[in-house]
Amino acid sequence: MKTKRPYRTASVLIICLCGIFSLGSDCSESLPLYEEPARVFDLALYTTEPSTSALRYQTERIVMNKAGFSFTLLLRCLFDETLQGDMGRPLGKLDIWWDENPDVTTTLDITYDTEMQSQLFSPYLPVTLDPGDSAFFLVVWRDFKTENGVNLWEYGTFDRLTSDDLHTYYNYKPMSFTAEAWIQPIENGPVIRSEELPFAITFYSIQSEEDTLSVARPPVCRP
Repeated sequence: MKTKRPYRTASVLIICLCGIFSLGSDCSESLPLYEEPARVFDLALYTTEPSTSALRYQTERIVMNKAGFSFTLLLRCLFDETLQGDMGRPLGKLDIWWDENPDVTTTLDITYDTEMQSQLFSPYLPVTLDPGDSAFFLVVWRDFKTENGVNLWEYGTFDRLTSDDLHTYYNYKPMSFTAEAWIQPIENGPVIRSEELPFAITFYSIQSEEDTLSVARPPVCRP
């Protein structure tokens, strides 16, 4: 009776298959190099404000029934490994410019204080970002001044004069702006920029009846 030799047969078969495949390929061929993703982070900038916000000003200050003009930023980690390091300093900026004259600008800070919900950023602890982590930031424009400290509505164009039983209103034409943000989540790491966000603001002032009846003209605006 013949003795079964399964292991020897299997060994011979494996050797034969290796010989066949080696004819068509080089055993020393290296694996493809790892390619890092083209984008490590994604940054979205948007606002929940109306398409044109009406803001009242009076002399040197804004008088509003809300805290200001709000911007929301969503930062997402697209990298497939955990990233860790010190927080970027500065963490980021939000740049705003007037479309009619891009030299009229202002800049708002993006800091760990403006982060909401997740609290991934701290000046006291290393930043740890796992794949898919997200961070929300809320940045509010409150003073409506340019980089040089000029009240923004002074660049506006007078539109029309309206009145009611109590007040006379100086209404200005809508002013169009563009905002763009950048964030550096980790110091010495990549900087991610958002897409540009267009928006508009309409300024108006309320004068008392005694003032406006004697001066039937709008406040002086900058050219």
